[in-house]
Amino acid sequence: MVALDGRARRKLRRDEYDQMVIAGMLDGKHVELIRGELVAMSPIGSAHSAVVTALYERLLRCLGPAFVVRCQQPLVCADESEPEPDLAVVTRRTYRDAHPTAAALVIEVAETSLAYDLGAKATLYADSDVDEYWVIDLGRSLVHVHRGRMGGRWTSVTTLGADDHVALDGLAGSSFTLAEVLRDA
Repeated sequence: MVALDGRARRKLRRDEYDQMVIAGMLDGKHVELIRGELVAMSPIGSAHSAVVTALYERLLRCLGPAFVVRCQQPLVCADESEPEPDLAVVTRRTYRDAHPTAAALVIEVAETSLAYDLGAKATLYADSDVDEYWVIDLGRSLVHVHRGRMGGRWTSVTTLGADDHVALDGLAGSSFTLAEVLRDA
């Protein structure tokens, strides 16, 4: 890889990134590893935080003991990516020795990051072991639901309004509306 100024650059591997985290080199820096590059994460505003919390609580009520909800924690997506999605629903087991490498559902709440979440992040998760990906568009009160991965792309992308019911595919009892979440936030 060559930078605009002509100097050679190389991408970070996930193990190098993890070593930087352990060594404290990234303390105080709000970044995540995306396709080998350190990417600054958007600041978390109060509306974003409130909606993430309300979604977290609702998912906890919907999901059974087979799953755990992780909030703004690393998810391994290939050798060069370790994003920290707002929420990830993963199989319940211990993750003390390694971050999860698969998720039944990943949710990003977009206040200032909508284009990035619907673009680069959607592609990253489609390339990974993520079954379903939702983007909550706070500005327009919409949920963009991505399902079915094939060849690094989502086969189904549906946009739902605030009063439409959304549910984790195949999980009975997990239906709710964005309006309910926004009311609880």
